[in-house]
This record gives sequence, structure tokens and C-alpha cells, in this order.
Amino acid sequence: MKLIIFWLSMFLFHSVLLGQNTVTIDVGDAVYYADYFQGKATSLGEPYDKYKLTCAHKTLPLGTLIKVTRLDTKESVIVRVNDRGPFDEGVIVDLSWIAARKINLVGQGRTKVKIEVVGNAEFSPSADTPIKSMFDSMKDASFDDIRTDPKSNDSIQPFPETGTGFAVQIASYTNRDNAIRYMKFLQKMGLNQIYLHEESGDTGETLYKIFSRVFSSRQEAANFLSNVMETYQVDGFIRELE
Repeated sequence: MKLIIFWLSMFLFHSVLLGQNTVTIDVGDAVYYADYFQGKATSLGEPYDKYKLTCAHKTLPLGTLIKVTRLDTKESVIVRVNDRGPFDEGVIVDLSWIAARKINLVGQGRTKVKIEVVGNAEFSPSADTPIKSMFDSMKDASFDDIRTDPKSNDSIQPFPETGTGFAVQIASYTNRDNAIRYMKFLQKMGLNQIYLHEESGDTGETLYKIFSRVFSSRQEAANFLSNVMETYQVDGFIRELE
């Protein structure tokens, strides 16, 4: 029975990494580490750091990035699996203190969540790590299936020509494939209404920029930017369209 569960979990893991959308792989309770675990070795050999966005999971490969979402408030956090556990009945993930704080679990102690695989990373991000840095550290194998032919990417939409307004620029790349991969990554996390726009750089090269939707006022754009920075650790800046 344990062998069947193991192979099923491995199948689900590879299905998620090779798919273009996240898949909820488990629903159950989340708890968080007690402070006395600070500095103790994890299954990956790293010391537990309450200020890093990490977690323990029983079966997912170490290094997996997962999105943990509360079912009641929809608050979510992305963490890296670097330890094994938890082993209490009904508990599917054990979060670091800072990860628990991000979804307001500290003090409550336990809540119902769903977990989704979003990739694989070589390092454990801290609470203020920009999500783009986390993405850049992810193994290329996580994106082997992402096709970059425009006709095969229905979710990659060109930036609408709307004239005036305000938009948030989230990222800029000189390589179109990398821009699309990052857009796919953001969409997997739940960040929608983002668009790809091509511009000519100062030296004549083509730049591939990722923008939010267009807002009628700077304040609306600022509110959007504040929300994505808090929810997804995504940075950016506001641009006025002319």
C-alpha cells in the first residue's frame, strides 16, 4: 500500500511539472514549526530557518516549490520543501514560522489548506525574496514543455492597444522564450490579466515586457502593484501610457 501511494505521488508530481497549469495535489491541514526547531537540520541537510519560506512534506521531492492556500481566506504563500513530515493525522504540510505568518496562521496553529506544485528551486527564499529571483533559480526542466510558438500559447496575450492610461510593468526580457516562461510561472501562481508587449530598446534590440492590464488612474495601478507585491512577492513599477 505504501509503495502504491509513493508511485501515485510521484506521478502527480511529474504531471504537475510537465503541465501548463497547477494541479491541486492535496487538501488537508497546515501547521507550523515550533521555535525550538530553529537551527536544527532538515532532511535536505539545511538548518531550519524560521525566516525562510520552507516547509515539510511527506512525499514531494525535496526542493519542490509549492503554493499553499488557505481554503477559508484564500491567502497563499509559496514555499520550498526541504524537510520530511508532518506525521500528525490529517496534517499535510508543516510551514516555517514566516510562511505561517504570511497566511495569518501564527496564533491559530492549524487551518485547512490546499497545496499546488509550481516548480523546483535550488534555494529556500526568504520572506522578502522577489518572486522573479525565485523563478530565475528554478531548474529549466520544470519548463521543458512550455512551447513558445505564439500559436500554441493561448494564455499569452499581446498588450492591448488602448491609447492612454496606466499599467504596471512587471518584467523585461531580451529573450522572448524567457518572458513567456515567466508569464506562465506567474499564471500558475494565480496572477492573471498580464500581457506581453514588444518594444525596441535604446540599442535597437527587441525587448519583451510583461505588463498588467490598463488602469484608468495611477491610483488604481498603484493599488494593483501593492496587492501583487504583498500576495505574490512580485515587484514592478507604474508606467503612464501615451
